[in-house]
Amino acid sequence: MNSELGFKRRLLLAIPAAFLMLWGVDAWVASASSQTITSALLRALNDNAPVRVAIRSAHFHPLFLTLKAEGIEVFDTATPGTRVLSAAHATARPALLSWLRGRRDLRALALEQAEIEIVKDFQGVFNWERLVQLKPSTEPLYGWKYQDWLFNLYERLRREANQAGQTRQPTPPTRFLINHLSLRGGAVLTNRFMEPLLVRNLEIRLDGLQWLKNGDTEWKALSVKGLFPAHRRGDFNIHLRHRRAEVRGTVRLNQIDLEPLMPLYASSSPVLFDKGFITLQSEMRLTAETIDSGHHLRLLDHQMRAAVSWSPQSTLVLQALNRHPVLDLRFTVNGQPNHPVFDGVVESLIKIIEKDFDPYTLSLIRRRLQEEIEKASRQFGPSPPAGSQTKDIINGSL
Repeated sequence: MNSELGFKRRLLLAIPAAFLMLWGVDAWVASASSQTITSALLRALNDNAPVRVAIRSAHFHPLFLTLKAEGIEVFDTATPGTRVLSAAHATARPALLSWLRGRRDLRALALEQAEIEIVKDFQGVFNWERLVQLKPSTEPLYGWKYQDWLFNLYERLRREANQAGQTRQPTPPTRFLINHLSLRGGAVLTNRFMEPLLVRNLEIRLDGLQWLKNGDTEWKALSVKGLFPAHRRGDFNIHLRHRRAEVRGTVRLNQIDLEPLMPLYASSSPVLFDKGFITLQSEMRLTAETIDSGHHLRLLDHQMRAAVSWSPQSTLVLQALNRHPVLDLRFTVNGQPNHPVFDGVVESLIKIIEKDFDPYTLSLIRRRLQEEIEKASRQFGPSPPAGSQTKDIINGSL
């Protein structure tokens, strides 16, 4: 019995001693190897991606196979000195097998207390695009249709669907891979014509981000959520995923204040909102040849005006819609990505205002609305030849 008690006592003493020894080895290896490992990782980032990354301090912990860093800054190499991202803390987990093979891939990279500065230049190019593009795109990133952020982002999605649908050779070798990238913090959205727009409680997750040796960049899934701190707190949640030859997406907007967001949609939308709050649920499947999506949109406390000169019928519709405190629209968008078909929009609007007009006027309004919807659909058509500029670009509209 005494020997058994002695064994248990020695075991209880050995366990904390073993942990202390492991922590001591971890601290010793960290102090000896952190600089070497950090330098190797920085070379992998700066040499294989079009960025310049700076780190104030870092420590590698072999016990957990993690690299913890502080004071991270990411700069756009196309415009030296321009910072795109900063983070107070970061945790990187190396993909061990890739390091043994001479690459410096990461299994996970988490950025905390981060701030992103998202800027769109006069050609419609986002600064974050330059951070992931190793070679210029064969399709120009400027033109008449890159007038605002909404249309701009749709064009990027359409391009992703085109690339996913192309018959390609086996995937080229990878230069650098971040399997799971996550970020928590905030963002500032701006261009040269708008006041900075803040996003708080921002969370981004990007899976399967890899830079290939042929200069292409690929990713598998993207999730973004956050809130706009306006008059009424509104939040958003967006998910995108590559699945075989298509891009699937879901969008959730909840009580988003439309008035401060006007620069993001002003050139794409036929109406502008002097006030209003939008709640939206959307599901989308986008391929190189088809778009299949469903949408449920609610507008509260809204005041709309025409973005361009409309017909008398259209002006009457806006005036009538502004008298309704709630607009509830259900519609689908199908067809081809460069010529989508909006189904259900006209019927939803007519149902809202059917008691505001007599049957004859309502028939005129229905016809005019159908013309406007078809006109909006044609906006998504092919771009003009490269180098052609329209008055929107000449006037500097983004």
